[in-house]
Amino acid sequence: MYQNGGCCTPQSKNINSECCCKNGILCALDWFYQDFLLKGQKCIKDLKYYPILPNFNQFITGTEIDKPISNIIYNIPYITQDIVPIYTNTPVDEPYKGNITYLNICKIEGFEFKINSTNCTAITKESDIASRFCKISYSSPCGCCCKNGTLEYLLKAKDFLLNVPSGTLDSVVLSTQNNSFEVTQILAVNPDTVWAKNDKTLDNNTPVTTYYVLSLCELIGISLNRV
Repeated sequence: MYQNGGCCTPQSKNINSECCCKNGILCALDWFYQDFLLKGQKCIKDLKYYPILPNFNQFITGTEIDKPISNIIYNIPYITQDIVPIYTNTPVDEPYKGNITYLNICKIEGFEFKINSTNCTAITKESDIASRFCKISYSSPCGCCCKNGTLEYLLKAKDFLLNVPSGTLDSVVLSTQNNSFEVTQILAVNPDTVWAKNDKTLDNNTPVTTYYVLSLCELIGISLNRV
């Protein structure tokens, strides 16, 4: 079982040389895991993983049904160095008996989540993210995934968002092979992951903030979206 005594900041030297951004994803998973341990005081809600797994064909009473695999994470029972099991539906009781999916940590593109304002404040959690996961280093031990260049341009994208003129809707789009995520602020960047958020207002004037943590090894494009 993976243990690091709490949320960590990815080290500049990656001991998992077979998978460049593995440490950053492990640290993000551990941060979520620690929150799940809080039981009724959880700060994180609507946690999802990416990429979404493809549908599969299931036969029920002779009928073929195209059935999806949920990417919602309801709980993380433990973490190993290579695999993380997640519960993808609300468990009935303890010990958990819900649907379970085992994810290959090296293949995870990232996560999406929201902050539960009932139990904690967004400012506190964002400060925690910045202090834990912001570690700039241009030393890529394996020289893999073009991480150094991606890291440099993420910092440029962060500056771009910091200098958006008041009243405009400029944003940055972070794209992986399977998804594109629009963000309005980059909270932390390190050699393995980028943590960002998207502030938006719904049609009923309700503000909604969605947070993302993405693997630098899975980023294909960084688009400056000028509106």
